[in-house]
Formats: sequence, structure tokens, C-alpha cells
Amino acid sequence: MEGSLVLIGGEPGIGKSTLSLQIPLGCPSMRTLYVTGEESERQVKMRADRLGGDASNCTIYSETLIENIIAQAREINPDLMIVDSVQTMYTETIDSTPGSVSQIKEVAAILLRFAKESGIPVILIGHITKEGSIAGPKILEHIVDVVLQFEGDNRGAYRILRSIKNRFGSTSELAVFEMTGAGLRQVANPSELLASDSMSDVIRQLEKEYDYIIFDAPPVAVVIDAVPIIKHSDGVVLVVRNNSTTYPQLNKTIDIINRSGGKAIGVIVNRVKAENTRGGKRGYGYGYGYGYGY
Repeated sequence: MEGSLVLIGGEPGIGKSTLSLQIPLGCPSMRTLYVTGEESERQVKMRADRLGGDASNCTIYSETLIENIIAQAREINPDLMIVDSVQTMYTETIDSTPGSVSQIKEVAAILLRFAKESGIPVILIGHITKEGSIAGPKILEHIVDVVLQFEGDNRGAYRILRSIKNRFGSTSELAVFEMTGAGLRQVANPSELLASDSMSDVIRQLEKEYDYIIFDAPPVAVVIDAVPIIKHSDGVVLVVRNNSTTYPQLNKTIDIINRSGGKAIGVIVNRVKAENTRGGKRGYGYGYGYGYGY
């Protein structure tokens, strides 16, 4: 979005810089200024070469003084500016060290003014603190236009990019990525994670630590996300809605479970009114959560 300030937050090492650098590498027609305060220009160039893509229209600028960064951006006039990261930036107008609350707030405010005045969108990278907030106790969420949080285990392969705030649209969408040797790869079908070897390893580890494991999954008869996990289960409990779903729908769901190698062991009926519990109306609702117990 023109003139927007977007914050990408996440734990150190989760892949924020990789994701941000892949944007200009994948869009060579877009003139990009990549500002790095944590790495040298040579280090970023080496990472770009490893990721692949076309870096011919991406200018790497190593600087931490925000006034110099703004001057460079006005001179280059890029289509996009990426600042990595806000904790390393500082302004001479504030008498405190980079990364302090006052510096972070002022740097973000300067970048916001630049974005609105120039129309150049700015992506700002921020680290998650020990308290779980992005770049401090929620000091940036109120300044920026969009907050995207990068989540996942940096020891594993998969990452989730979640929208926390969006002045321009919905926050109900998310994206799933796999970290590979060539950078982040979008997982177009997230259900493939459930059928992966990594998921099998997770289940085997959980079996060693717990007596019972319950997986909550979406409707079996609507989406296939739950099907790959059925083969790992000892039983399937259907959660159904009272006075909503027909017997054919319920039978279809049980048939899918059986064909997937699972076994339906029970049904939980929700949204049952108290007056219906003693011989009143009876019905089967369509389950939107299925528990997989061990």
C-alpha cells in the first residue's frame, strides 16, 4: 500500500530478514532500498546470492542513523524501503542508546512521516522481546499501519506469518512458509504439514510424554486437513451440533473416517438446550471440531 508503514515482528532467527530480502529478489522491477543496521553490505549481498533471484534493482545501505537513512531514501526515491531492524536505528534528537523505548518510538515516528509524505511504503523489522511484545511493550503497534508477526520454532522448518493489525483490510488471514536452503517457500496447501515426517516425529515425541493426546481439527466432510492425522489416532470423537445436521451427513463423515483408516469411538452433541435433555427434540449437528485421542 502506497505510503504505508508495515512492521514485521518475530523472534531473532525466525526468518524476518530472509522474508524481507526475498521481496526485492522476487520483484526485480521494483526499485528497493534495503537498509541494514545489523549486517554489513557484504553480508547481505552474500545472503542474497544464496537465496537467488534478481538483485539488480536492490540497493543495500548499511546505516543506523535515521537522518542519514531518510536522506539516502530521498536521493534514491525507491519504490520500497526495508529497514532491518528498528532496534539498531537511532536519531540524534534523542539522548539515549539505540533500542531504548524512546529511540524506537521516535525512529518509527520519523519513518511514518517519511512514508506518508513521500508515498514510499516502508517495511520495518522488529524483534520480539522476552515479554512477547514487538520491539518493546506494544510501543510500535499503535504507530504503524500494519503489524505482521512471524511465528514458529526456529529449529523447525515451518513458519506462520500472521496479521495482528491491518488498517487496510482483514486480520483473519495468514500464510504458511517452509524454511529451505534457498530461503522461504510458501506452503500453498497447509494440510501437507499434517502428512509430513515432521508431524509424525512430533506425535511420537508426544506419545512418550503424555498418556492422552487430543487434536482439534476442522470438519472432516468439508476439508481434508484432518484426514492425514487420522491414521495416527486410536479413535475419533465427533463433536456435532444439535438440531442441525442430518443423518446422511453424519454417516458420510463416519465413512470418510473409516476409509482413512480411523475408528469413530463416540459423539459429543453440543448446543443442547436444557429442556431437550429429557426426551425433548433430538438431532445431530455437523461437527466443526474433531478430537483425535491417544
